[in-house]
Amino acid sequence: MCGLFACHTHFVDVDENGILDPSQALAKKRHAWLDEKYPDGSASIKRMKATINESMAHANIIFADNNFRFNENDGSFDAPFFDFEDEYFVKVDLWMIGNIAVGLMDLFYGVNQGRDVIKLVDDFAPRLEKLWNTNKALHAEMTASERYKQTMARLTAEASS
Repeated sequence: MCGLFACHTHFVDVDENGILDPSQALAKKRHAWLDEKYPDGSASIKRMKATINESMAHANIIFADNNFRFNENDGSFDAPFFDFEDEYFVKVDLWMIGNIAVGLMDLFYGVNQGRDVIKLVDDFAPRLEKLWNTNKALHAEMTASERYKQTMARLTAEASS
């Protein structure tokens, strides 16, 4: 069993000066291990990363609209100090953060089974289940909105044409 930082060799290389390098070779080994031992958790992480990468993690013309508005009347751009706030997207972003956190907690819980390298509170499993239920309820609420339904209808129509 690894103590705190005793298993760092699975996560980073250390050079002769003690400088840590987040090795890509080690990352590939960890991903392969996760794919083999916990394929559902690994697939979930890949989906989350893809969702993040397809959205605001990288600048693009679609998400630029979150920060800038084109004023057609005078040909200028409005760029307020604070981002434009859309309550729906704020809620979706907060749900996504919570969904990722609950998914990772579930994965850590599963990986820890039989290893006991992570000390969890005694009632962790029922608390995690409660979080999953809340997560599902919030997702259902978001996907029941007219805005979501209209967007999905448009995407479905575009995909079928």
